[in-house]
Amino acid sequence: FTTTFTGRLKFYTAGMFHGLGYPAMEGMFKRWMYKFIETRSVRRIDDVWVLNRSDRDMLKLEFPKRDVNLLPTAGLGCDLERFDPNKFSNEFKCQLRKLLNISDNDFVIAFTGRFVFFKGFGKLVKSILQLVEVGGYHHVKLLLIGGVDPAHSTGLAEKEMDKMNSCKNIIRLGFESAVENFLSIADL
Repeated sequence: FTTTFTGRLKFYTAGMFHGLGYPAMEGMFKRWMYKFIETRSVRRIDDVWVLNRSDRDMLKLEFPKRDVNLLPTAGLGCDLERFDPNKFSNEFKCQLRKLLNISDNDFVIAFTGRFVFFKGFGKLVKSILQLVEVGGYHHVKLLLIGGVDPAHSTGLAEKEMDKMNSCKNIIRLGFESAVENFLSIADL
């Protein structure tokens, strides 16, 4: 976006989109603004690259005659052996669940990353709060692995953040270097 702000560059340019923003925006104005900015950028570069099929498909809808390249990867830096579910014993998982006050009957959802609106953080937390408060699903637990990014909104209002912080079904772990341990006990 920043390199194409004032117009098309005088030399051949390639641009990589690391996740389109406009599909994840809440509110018509925000979605329109992000879509305007991102599609404007696409029009001003020569070679468009994306990291996932959903972004490629979205841009192909907007620009049916335009080549949108999918970067071939075997993942984006994730060591699959490290996250192998067979690596974790039942004893380890039981001890970790006990440590986090998660019962055997609880359904565990894990979120890992920055707590930002464009990664769906606010939508997820609102959904969990609704499941617990309105639906009575007290066996659902949410593990939050990561933290707030001061440069971006979480997608939650202050009251919703307060509810999140006081909800016993939402477990805030903060930044963790051994994310795989916590994912080993997650159902989703």
